[in-house]
Amino acid sequence: MAPVQPTAQQDIIAKKLFKFVSGVLNGAFSEDTLPSIDAEVRSMLGSAAPTDLHFAHACEALAQSIKDGHVPKQGQDVLRKLLCDQHMVAPSPASILRLMCLVPRLPTGRHNSFSSWSVAS
Repeated sequence: MAPVQPTAQQDIIAKKLFKFVSGVLNGAFSEDTLPSIDAEVRSMLGSAAPTDLHFAHACEALAQSIKDGHVPKQGQDVLRKLLCDQHMVAPSPASILRLMCLVPRLPTGRHNSFSSWSVAS
């Protein structure tokens, strides 16, 4: 389970994870840029984070952010489109499938402070 953090900090982490994962899915970033969000992935995965991180772990961290309600509907919609467009072509298909399963709807009552979520390009 991810460690408890203040909501504003979790929102910032979620946005960074979103930008990285969506950027890899659309080809804007290489998986090799994962070290730039190492701390964010480890923060979300907590003690479950392995020593060596991979794209799959960033997907898991983003999935946790979605589950916790830190990715707004607009961001989830973008991920849905990317996941459908990249169906099984992107790296780590199992992690992407897990992420896809966790991109339903934003829990009711949760307001996210980000006004715009867009894909990195």
